[in-house]
Amino acid sequence: MPDDILLEDLPLTVPPSRYAWIPASVNGVTTRFSVDQVLALTQGSDVQDLDVEMAAKLTGAPAKTSLADADDLFGADSAAGFGLIKYTLANLVSSIFKTGRKIANAYFLSSARFWDATDNTKGLAFDLTAISTAATRTLKMANRDTDLGKLGWELISETNISSAVAAVDLVNVLSTTFDDYAIEFDNIAGSAANIFMMRLSTDAGASWISTGYYYSSVVSQTAGATGAQVTGATQFSVSSTTMIANTAGFCGTMKLRRAPTKRHFEIPAFFTASGGESVLSVIGGAIAQQADSLRFFMGSGNITAGTIRVYGIRKG
Repeated sequence: MPDDILLEDLPLTVPPSRYAWIPASVNGVTTRFSVDQVLALTQGSDVQDLDVEMAAKLTGAPAKTSLADADDLFGADSAAGFGLIKYTLANLVSSIFKTGRKIANAYFLSSARFWDATDNTKGLAFDLTAISTAATRTLKMANRDTDLGKLGWELISETNISSAVAAVDLVNVLSTTFDDYAIEFDNIAGSAANIFMMRLSTDAGASWISTGYYYSSVVSQTAGATGAQVTGATQFSVSSTTMIANTAGFCGTMKLRRAPTKRHFEIPAFFTASGGESVLSVIGGAIAQQADSLRFFMGSGNITAGTIRVYGIRKG
């Protein structure tokens, strides 16, 4: 009988028996175990001790509160019989947020950011500080594609008048960014009984156009409405008739349109006229100039109170 016998040369035990012998080596000494003995090892205290030891190793490992993308984690592969696998934190995160995955009932801190896919210097942040404590606000989406850059009014300029000024100049408020503008007047008053007026500039306020203004107006009066058509004027009339001194309370919103070769406007307004009566006026006008700036002033005296806001209306 040869000294070396290959395992594949040994005869098979059919059927397998718990009492069949298995060759083994213990501390360099050749020996044998029965199948029954090997099974006993898998059910005895040695295996239990291994569980305890592994648990102790895991719970006793150094803590790391800020994981790196390259840190290794371990798991079982469901696609390969749940065999042991390792993966990085970066693998885990990209798998969680993969295309098409839906995550329900997730909460993110307002410090979360969205970054541009091709340029991570471009980010979108969230500011929720204005929301009341314990309140949740809902941003509701319309059933259409929406470009936020084309929605609503953008405040361009705000002037609060608390002391007398001869004029309010709004320089370079008209640009190619917007085609339409809304100019809001809140409680405008003048030191003298006169008409509230407007001029335009094409050179950022270095000079103000004093010819070529055309407008039409209608104003309510105690005796009935009156109207006027004016051509070639030296300025636009905004109030259409004389306001009472100091307490006119002129309020209205002008729509100013920035056409390619001219500027035209319409404004309904309410105020107290010089005779003390409350009036409603409507004016529309145009000038064939590509103006970039606005000036508001009284026909005589100063503007003494009020607020003027200019909004750009989004193209869309």
